[in-house]
Amino acid sequence: MKNVVTTILCLCLGISSSFAQKKLFGHPIKSVTVFFGEDRDLLSSMDSDYFLSMAKNESDRQHFNQDFSDRNVASMICENPNISVFVGLELPRNFEWNLGINAIFNRVDALTYEYYNWDGANSDYANFSTYSDEIALESSLVKRIGLLPFRNRLGNQVVNLYVGAGTNLGVIFDHEMYSYGSREVTVEDYSYNQYDDLQRDIMDDTEYEYYNEEFDLQGGFTQRVYGQAGIGFTLIRRVEIGVQGKYGVGYRYMGGAGIKSTKLESIGFTLKWLLK
Repeated sequence: MKNVVTTILCLCLGISSSFAQKKLFGHPIKSVTVFFGEDRDLLSSMDSDYFLSMAKNESDRQHFNQDFSDRNVASMICENPNISVFVGLELPRNFEWNLGINAIFNRVDALTYEYYNWDGANSDYANFSTYSDEIALESSLVKRIGLLPFRNRLGNQVVNLYVGAGTNLGVIFDHEMYSYGSREVTVEDYSYNQYDDLQRDIMDDTEYEYYNEEFDLQGGFTQRVYGQAGIGFTLIRRVEIGVQGKYGVGYRYMGGAGIKSTKLESIGFTLKWLLK
């Protein structure tokens, strides 16, 4: 993950150097922005059948014969750690058209059932955790509103409010699921940044006393439309930092599981390099 972030930051600097004083689609390039966020892309419904239907091998889909019920769900998580890089094109009347790439690494969709004596090993919980990656193209149109009368030497506002809307379309890949029984552990104990811990503590533990299994799942694609709002503070002449939130709806198509609607809730930080 650190290598990915470093690569994207270097790419951002390279883009800013290459695009300074240039145009894209006939519009001047205003800025290059890196966005670091943690989203929740909430599925309309999620259960063990949904996860198992995406298994690449037919034998894996038939692996469980337990009848899990929604009333036995003990915990559930949907986490999308992500990073975006996009360029902002200057439009008339302080509008900006942002075009970029959004990357999600170790997206987690997971749930835990309370199920006493599951798999015959006297475990209290049945856990299903899926991890995947996504690369998406993103486009948004935002209005830039200066909140203070002050400008720096380049003529940029010191504090800006950004309001707009956008969409993205992404491909989901490297999709896998871990299912395991436990006495105390639930999926909330292993979010996206505990992926290595889950592998070490449970999946690779040859002496793990309860059931544990790994499955390869099919990929798919997703799209979202959203409204967004944010605020930025220009610290020095060309650097702006800020906070940005998004809220929207979309759909996700996964091989074997069909289409489900989604609800996007996003918050993150922006680091913007102003070219003009």
